[in-house]
Amino acid sequence: MPSLDGLRVLHCELEINGGPVMLSDAFPEYAQHARPPLLGEPVTASVSLELESAKAVDDMFARATGLGAKPETQPTNSFWGTRFAVMRDPFGHRWMLNAPLKG
Repeated sequence: MPSLDGLRVLHCELEINGGPVMLSDAFPEYAQHARPPLLGEPVTASVSLELESAKAVDDMFARATGLGAKPETQPTNSFWGTRFAVMRDPFGHRWMLNAPLKG
């Protein structure tokens, strides 16, 4: 759904792995604040996906980086007990992948 100004997205709903993810652009005029972009980093949000298994993290990371995503954190076993990886898509959005080590 576009915003009334026709320049921003008011509401976008995606389905990823059977679950809804809702997104919108920032609207500071309505007190919806986002941090300002950092130098050289135009994106102000990250997406975290909770996956079923450690293998799913490895497979998704390999597929995404094979298609052009830039790796930030290679798949690793985290100290908090999950398989974890981070990458950026070609638009600069940061994606975090997380799954239980067992299961």
